[in-house]
Amino acid sequence: MPSCDICSPSLRPRVAQPSRGGQRDVLPHPGGSATIRGGTGCGMALSAADRLEILDLAARYNHLMDGRDAEGWAECFTPDGVFEGGPRLQASGRAELVAFMERLIARDLPAVHWTNNIVIEGSGDSASMTLYLLVIELRDGPRAAHFGVYHDELVRTANGWRFRKRRLGHR
Repeated sequence: MPSCDICSPSLRPRVAQPSRGGQRDVLPHPGGSATIRGGTGCGMALSAADRLEILDLAARYNHLMDGRDAEGWAECFTPDGVFEGGPRLQASGRAELVAFMERLIARDLPAVHWTNNIVIEGSGDSASMTLYLLVIELRDGPRAAHFGVYHDELVRTANGWRFRKRRLGHR
């Protein structure tokens, strides 16, 4: 990955040693990005406009899901995009993504999806994003129902940034 104006090989953020749980910590980059889990290089290769568009994609994804718009939600992915949320929560390609979301909508479980602690890295026309997910169910009053971590692979398309692969895991 190309260096930014701040990074040189001698100034790149060092990776923290694994903690007791075996995870590596995130260390700040002097230019405002971070290196996470043993990654190398800096995340400054993406422009501010790219980062904002990627953040908008993440927010739009949540709003479309909460607004029960299966077609719009599927448009957040590339035509061959993949969602992996566990053994029974998988879809690949536009038709499967739409059908997957329509099944979730049919369950009629009102909820809002909240994402934060976002780390974006990448250069050129590809990027990765890691962010926390909190699902708040609204039936019988709001309550925290689920926590997860999205691990995303993104690509720039003619229609803007899209998810090539979105994997939901637990840390």
